[in-house]
Amino acid sequence: MLAFLHKVIDFLLGRTKDSKDIVTIFDEHGLSVVSGKNTYSVQLRKTVRHSWGTEYAFNVPLGITFNKCKECTGAIADILQKKVTMTSFSLLHVNVYE
Repeated sequence: MLAFLHKVIDFLLGRTKDSKDIVTIFDEHGLSVVSGKNTYSVQLRKTVRHSWGTEYAFNVPLGITFNKCKECTGAIADILQKKVTMTSFSLLHVNVYE
């Protein structure tokens, strides 16, 4: 119930989901893999809100290197108009600073 209320409040205040914008930018930069009939793209796995901003954890398909993802940092920062950093552990972590 609480998650639903957060979605309603975000909608009423006109807040957009930065994660959707990030996935769209990755797709526009060709960060997807076609295997037969299937297309695999970057998927959001986890969102963590911190005092400094929001951390998004994405699952990146095999065949996409961290350097290719890192090339999108400038485009993501321009679209979101926020400072963005990326790190890679088992998942691609995108930090968006408020």
